[in-house]
Amino acid sequence: MNYAVENFIDDLPAPFQVLTRRLQALLLSLDPAMVESFKWQVPFYSYQGLLCYLNPQLKKGHVALGFVHGTRLPDPTGLLTGTGKAIRHVLVRTEADIFQPAVLDLLQAALAANREAGRQRPSNSPR
Repeated sequence: MNYAVENFIDDLPAPFQVLTRRLQALLLSLDPAMVESFKWQVPFYSYQGLLCYLNPQLKKGHVALGFVHGTRLPDPTGLLTGTGKAIRHVLVRTEADIFQPAVLDLLQAALAANREAGRQRPSNSPR
């Protein structure tokens, strides 16, 4: 348990708290090696390197599930949004959004990409 993340989520208004908790539970259930941390004022999730983050956007009415290397992920349904060099995100407005097969596919693809990057990294290089 990461107390900074828990405090952050506890301080959110009810609808955002529920969405963020559901996303948190999903992310932590993906793999026992998933690491939760609090960076840049939001919860981050790492698996053999930074994977994704949760950014509640109260004024916009959604929680952004951000993928650190989102531009590398296959997105046949067009869920990913954003225009940066690497980061893309899925806008989560309801609990149903979380459990769309396309969201789960993106999470699995991100895990696989980090696994592959970990295999290609020389054993003496920093993580």
